[in-house]
Amino acid sequence: MKIHILSYLSLGLILLSSLSFRVNAAVMAIDYGAQWFKVALVKPGVPLDLVLNRESKRKTPSNICIRDGVRLYGNEANNLATRFPKFTFPSLKNLLGHKFEDEECEVYRNTFYNDMIKDEERGTVAFKYKDETYTVEELVSYQLAQAKEMADNMAGENVKDAVITVPRFFNHFERKAIIDAAELAGIRVISLLNEDTASALNFAMTRVFEEAPQHHIFFDMGAGSTVATLISFQSIPEDETKKKPKMVPQIEVKATGYDRSLGGHAFDVKLQHHLANKFKETSKGKNIDIFSNQRAMSKLLKEAIKVKEILSANTECFASIENLTDDIDFRTKVTRAELEEMAVDLFPRIKNPIEKILNESNLSLDNITSIILVGGSTRIPKVQATLKELVGDEKIAKNVNSDEAVVLGGGFKAAASSRAFRVREIRIKDINNRPIEVVYDSEITEKRPEGKEVHTMLYNEKALLGAKKLMNFRRITDFEFSLKNKGEAENDESTEILRAKITGIEDAIKENAERSLGDPKVKLMLQLTDSNIISMFDAAAHFQLTPEPEPETTIVEQSTEAAETTKENEEETTKASDSSSSSTTTTTTSSTTSASSTPTETVAEKKEEKPKVVNKKVILKLEITSNGLKEISKEKMDEYKKRRAALDDADKKRRILAEARNNLESYVYSGQEFIYKEDVAAVTNEEQREAYSKLLEATSDWLYDEGQEAPISDLKAKLDELHALQDPIERRMSEFERRPSVLGHIKSSIEISKNWVIEARKNYTTEPEDDHVFTEEQIDSVESLANTTQVWLDETLAKQKELKDYEDPVLLVDDMITKGEKIDRLVLSMEKKRKLWKPKKVEKEEEEEESASEEETTDIEEEEEDENGEKVTKTKKVYKSKTKKSKKTSSTTSATETAEATATPDASEETSEAPATEEKEAEKEKENDKEEKSNEKDEL
Repeated sequence: MKIHILSYLSLGLILLSSLSFRVNAAVMAIDYGAQWFKVALVKPGVPLDLVLNRESKRKTPSNICIRDGVRLYGNEANNLATRFPKFTFPSLKNLLGHKFEDEECEVYRNTFYNDMIKDEERGTVAFKYKDETYTVEELVSYQLAQAKEMADNMAGENVKDAVITVPRFFNHFERKAIIDAAELAGIRVISLLNEDTASALNFAMTRVFEEAPQHHIFFDMGAGSTVATLISFQSIPEDETKKKPKMVPQIEVKATGYDRSLGGHAFDVKLQHHLANKFKETSKGKNIDIFSNQRAMSKLLKEAIKVKEILSANTECFASIENLTDDIDFRTKVTRAELEEMAVDLFPRIKNPIEKILNESNLSLDNITSIILVGGSTRIPKVQATLKELVGDEKIAKNVNSDEAVVLGGGFKAAASSRAFRVREIRIKDINNRPIEVVYDSEITEKRPEGKEVHTMLYNEKALLGAKKLMNFRRITDFEFSLKNKGEAENDESTEILRAKITGIEDAIKENAERSLGDPKVKLMLQLTDSNIISMFDAAAHFQLTPEPEPETTIVEQSTEAAETTKENEEETTKASDSSSSSTTTTTTSSTTSASSTPTETVAEKKEEKPKVVNKKVILKLEITSNGLKEISKEKMDEYKKRRAALDDADKKRRILAEARNNLESYVYSGQEFIYKEDVAAVTNEEQREAYSKLLEATSDWLYDEGQEAPISDLKAKLDELHALQDPIERRMSEFERRPSVLGHIKSSIEISKNWVIEARKNYTTEPEDDHVFTEEQIDSVESLANTTQVWLDETLAKQKELKDYEDPVLLVDDMITKGEKIDRLVLSMEKKRKLWKPKKVEKEEEEEESASEEETTDIEEEEEDENGEKVTKTKKVYKSKTKKSKKTSSTTSATETAEATATPDASEETSEAPATEEKEAEKEKENDKEEKSNEKDEL
């Protein structure tokens, strides 16, 4: 195995120039677990990474608390779980897609203490909160909406599209339930992705594999379950038709094994009961039934989770709970050995999933490259020790992030599924989790009047996801069929996924009875989607019919057709003969004769080519009559969406109110520190400081009394009162600090402008009357601006000196900056004019030089020998520049002309370069102008 040295930036997340209109630019992945959920984001310009929550954590507890109409998530919900266990709903993932009587729901009721009730309409689980009822899908949707909000805040846009990871053992109903929850949360699910496949994607993202397959076992032990998956990695040709095809990595799932109830939560419950028994021992004689005390058991469960995490790194620790119950504090010592002893029945179950996949794949441990650990519970030392006993220490690998591998793999899948990104191609061959069969009653006939129940395997447990199947039924009547999941064990009953009915067969048979050659074939297209959900397409009846009889063609009609064809050909011949020779006419005539003899033959050929059988497709009506687990109705979905929108609006108002209260509180705290600064004392008097201090104290008292229930308008009004006193003090502090330096700058600007005026007037008197650099008006404008600014500065400065430092200033820094910049801009504009100005005498000489730069050519004849040795006369043109005569160079003109007339070819080439030299000089002048402009900007 070779590790490809790549960073996340080299994963190939490149934004395409043409974005898809179906998928937004930013996509996300959500790893929704029983104890934690994590969110990954992919956005143009942002590498694949996890989204941080409000506490800047990379994972958030999968918990929600509803109290007084307010929803609290994550750690806030965990903190209230011990005080309000009935209003807190943790580990909801284990309840999705289950009926109230299922084992998972019974275990949940024995562990947690909220009010679980049965949804009488669907038979699923719901929770009672005061007078309202919340379904599991609705509560999960609130947590998914929280994950979406986190992604929106990080992306700075509305992120709708997501890949959601699920355990491999999730059945059809569990997968549909998580999709319904995502819809309620406003998330569009790109696809569901098995967690082990996501981990494998994360493993393959930065690696290159050989053509020979490598086999790895991904052992994922999370909070609620354990899954072991055998996956092969290899490089395969992208296009086998090419001689040297590009090699791409491929992930192929070979076998899977799992334990739905073996996870970190099982250890937590064991430790919780251990702590409860310890408390009973220490509180003998007080007659306290700790196991029936919901709050106390919630506190013990929370402490058990904490102790388990500590014992993963330490051999012992103390469990400590203040006021566990009846004002009794609890503290006891727990060792790692005790934890391993109380969970002795759990560790043998760790081996079962691995042994199962080895038996299914017919592979030995020698064929396994490594066992890659994923999931938080694999950190338990005894779990790792058990795996080492099974496979050996050298095969245990920790080369992926056990917490984040799943969500990062999901993020890569989301980017690959979006047209907005181009990613490294990794092919996935994932398999079905449970066999699916079609069950229906056979057609009742005379030979079989009682009928027969037919079971047909549609997808076995190794079927590839994404595969389509076409079912064929020989039916003459409408019929029903059902799709079922076979039981996980041989003796388990099959679970009905859905029941459907196909109608319209009898009507189609009657309609086509006259031409039908037999009973129709009823065909139904089904697909096992990438999300491992079965879906059905249209159903159709396919008939074989005799051809429709065509009206016979009479001899007169055939002759008419032949005559028309001959006439058309003759017209074409006449047009061609007008511009061709007589031979063309002969050829055309023969072709006309041939055409006139073809109609009868053509009719005969058509009769021979007519098909004997015509296939006809008739679309039938496909109706789902029932689902194994009743889906949420459209009316209920709309109701849940409206309730979530109302809660979202209430949460938004609550956040705004809390933000206003926090702003006022923080301003009070900062004001109490601000009033005692030395800089404040320099610009205030005792009365001002005392008035502000009293206002701060009064606002603080109001805030912790009436302000707790005050509306946002009152909070803002109180904040405005504080700003009214503190803002003028801050302005005076700023003016006091900046005034000296800015005052020096404006004085310097006035002095420079006055000096400029003196120099300009001095030059004005020495220059010719018709050739001045500046006009009198321009010089006066600079002088006037400098004088008026000086007067303003003197008057305002005098007023400022009369004021005390604690009074509002009249000489403002911003005013001085504005007036100083005005002077600077005017002087700089005059200096720019000086640099561009040229005397008229120099301009005349330049015009004469430009007009003289004309080109002349002289023809020179030369004799040369050709290939045969004969002399050939050739004429060459020599370019020369013609310069007008001036008084200073008249004596050298004749000599120059003589030199040009007798110039050699080399000399002529040099003279032809004159235009190029002039172009270079023009470019230099442009560059000089640019430099002058940049210098002026720097000076400004």
